[in-house]
Amino acid sequence: MSDLDLPVKGASRPSDFTLDGQIQIETGWLWPNGRVCHSALNVNIRDFRKREHQVFESNFSFDRLVWLCGLAEDERGPTRRVTEDLEAKANSSHTAFEIYYPKSRFELEGYLFAELERGGRPIIHLDSHGSEEGIWLAGDQSHVSWRSICDAVRPINIQSENQTLVVSNCCFSMYAIFAIELTQPTPFQGFIGPVDRYSVGEFEHSTLPFYRALFEGPNINAAIKLLSAHDVWLADQFLLQTLVNYLKQEAVGKGGRKHVEELLSRTKAEGKVLLNEPVTEVRKKLKSLLREKTGPELLDRFVGTFLFGQKPAYTYTDIINFAR
Repeated sequence: MSDLDLPVKGASRPSDFTLDGQIQIETGWLWPNGRVCHSALNVNIRDFRKREHQVFESNFSFDRLVWLCGLAEDERGPTRRVTEDLEAKANSSHTAFEIYYPKSRFELEGYLFAELERGGRPIIHLDSHGSEEGIWLAGDQSHVSWRSICDAVRPINIQSENQTLVVSNCCFSMYAIFAIELTQPTPFQGFIGPVDRYSVGEFEHSTLPFYRALFEGPNINAAIKLLSAHDVWLADQFLLQTLVNYLKQEAVGKGGRKHVEELLSRTKAEGKVLLNEPVTEVRKKLKSLLREKTGPELLDRFVGTFLFGQKPAYTYTDIINFAR
């Protein structure tokens, strides 16, 4: 396994540069494989509180709720109380509801594959113990990483055309976003869960009202407000935030000028600038390369992969304006 396959938790990698147009602009905040380095992006996972821009811009809809519970039998009391009321509410609103108790990673992934075969637009609810690394299944005492969960959910999101929502009451659920790469289709349109530890009391207090609001609406943005201990991650807003931060730090205004000078200093130090070559001409070449790499095709590239071609509500011009 190379270092590019390791979880991102604060490292950054240097960029490479040559004057033949091979300029690696994904430096610090974005590694060559498209994985975001949240630390370099000045994004602290414990500061990922709900923000006003974390709202569903597109029409969100779902046709069923799938509840995956990995807790031991003697820990399921709160889950049982919530899901009994939830099932009644789902039936009255003609929404399919199903609860499943995977005893192993194999059973969890097998069930999610069956969900892919069913098609449609599910909400997937994760109910188990969690950590920064993943969730715990009591059946065989196994650990399932957030990356494995993202990989299992991604095909469902692709077939639902980015209409899959994952809600989690596992502790440290938001660490799942560290498994997300911009060079792969997003595993879900949205992910809702706690950053830190999550109490049973809060689970019983907020989960049922949240789903009641969804069944009666569904107004996903209004329902989210009922989950006071949860945080929100949205794929299109994450891409927007990432590109804005990137352009601000590397290509626009003061950050762009600083980046050009850093590249110029590096090329001089590496002997890639001829002694009789005017520095101003080299600087112009660097600026030209940077503009080429950070033009509208930058957004198109990640929309085509990360959002699998679904255009977001914002444009490249919006991103530039936000970055300035």
